[in-house]
Amino acid sequence: MDRPVPQPLSSRAPLPEPNRRENRTRIAATTAIYAAFAAVALVGCAITGRSVWHLEQTLGGSRLVSVPVALALGAAVGMGSVSMTQWISRAFRWGRALEGELKHGLIGLEASAIPWLAFSSALGEELLFRGAIQAGLVAHGGAAQGVVLATALFGALHVPWNRRLIPWTVMATAMGLVFGLLFLWTGELLAPLVAHALVNYANLRYLLRRGPSLAQHASTDRDPLAER
Repeated sequence: MDRPVPQPLSSRAPLPEPNRRENRTRIAATTAIYAAFAAVALVGCAITGRSVWHLEQTLGGSRLVSVPVALALGAAVGMGSVSMTQWISRAFRWGRALEGELKHGLIGLEASAIPWLAFSSALGEELLFRGAIQAGLVAHGGAAQGVVLATALFGALHVPWNRRLIPWTVMATAMGLVFGLLFLWTGELLAPLVAHALVNYANLRYLLRRGPSLAQHASTDRDPLAER
C-alpha cells in the first residue's frame, strides 16, 4: 500500500470543530499546571516571609501610587506588544509560518476557553517567575542578576518541540525580560500580570479568528529559519 504523502500546512483541511470533552480535559490539565506554579510561588514566598505581589520598594514609595501606575503601564505594554506580534505575523515570512504552526496547536480549543486560559497562564507564570524567582534573586544578588536569570528560566519554559517554533521561544524570552523590568520598576506584580494576560488573550483570539489559510502566504515545506 502506498504511504500517504504529508501535505504542507497551507493545504490541510479546515480545523475540526471543537470536541467539548477534549476541550474540558485540556483546560483542566492547563489549569492544574498553572495552579502548581502558583502554589510553589505562594508557599515559597510564605516560607521566606516575602510578599509575592509586590517588592519592598514600590514606585513612588506608596502603593497608592504604584498600583494605578502598574495597572495603566501593564495595559499599555500589553496592547503595544499585541500590536507588534500581530504586525510581525503579517510582515515576515517566518512570522506567518510561526502563526500557522501555533494555529494548528490550538486545534479543538473553544473560543469560550480563551479568557480563563489567558488569565490562569499569566497568573501562574507571573507568580512563579516574577513574584517568587525574580524577587528572590533580586533580593540576594541584585537587580540585573535577578531579572536576567528569571528571564532565562522563563525562556527555557518556552523551548519548543518543533524547530519552526524557535521564533516563539525568542519572542517569549523577550517578553519575559519586558515583564521583569515592569515588575522591577513599579514594584508591583500587577504590571507584568496585566500585560501578560492581555498578550495571551489577544493573541489567542487572533489565532482562532485567523483560519489555516493564513499559512498559504508562507510555504512550510521549507524551513523559514533557513531562509535569508
